[in-house]
Amino acid sequence: MLAYSDYGPGDNYKINTLKTYHGKIDFHNNGQFDSFTVTYSQDGKSVSMNTGDCEETKKMTDDIRNGMAFAFSSWETMDNWLWGDRCQASSCNSHNLFFMNINVVTGGDSPQPPNPPNPPTPGDYVYGDSCANKSSDDCDGSCDCFWSWPSSESWDGPDAHCRCKSSPTPGGNFSYGDTCSTPYDDDCTGCNCHWSWPSNESWDGPDAHCRCM
Repeated sequence: MLAYSDYGPGDNYKINTLKTYHGKIDFHNNGQFDSFTVTYSQDGKSVSMNTGDCEETKKMTDDIRNGMAFAFSSWETMDNWLWGDRCQASSCNSHNLFFMNINVVTGGDSPQPPNPPNPPTPGDYVYGDSCANKSSDDCDGSCDCFWSWPSSESWDGPDAHCRCKSSPTPGGNFSYGDTCSTPYDDDCTGCNCHWSWPSNESWDGPDAHCRCM
């Protein structure tokens, strides 16, 4: 489940539904359709929901294997389970809904890329929040997987997706400041996490954030 502040109409929400945002659904299988993850991304921020191991999705395994049509629908209800205390359907005044840049990626039970993904050249990409799992899009299951986009493009552009995030060599070419709030802020993965910046830049420059020390 999402936190109340994760998703809703306004800038006080992590994902502002009044603005364009990116939605992605990942199907997971271990011989059958076990679960799925829904990820919403916007301006370098993302939130995810996962069904967990779900008996209802497992019943759909053969249907998916035999071919299913992909369909969109939009409907309203006065029942709170759908609109979640954000607004009543009749008072949202949402007259238009647009779906853009739709991309469907399919694979077998255990799809394998023909070649392992190449890690990005440091500085070529801008990174947002971590993706739903370490095997999303270009990530190979062993790296820190983040929503990312070319630095010359937008966060929701055609080349924006999940990639492995290169970790700097501990202690190399960075200056370190105070300890960050948690061991998992920004680039940190449960380590000794400190505010840091490239030695040739300012402590509050564009590349300054939390890193493992």
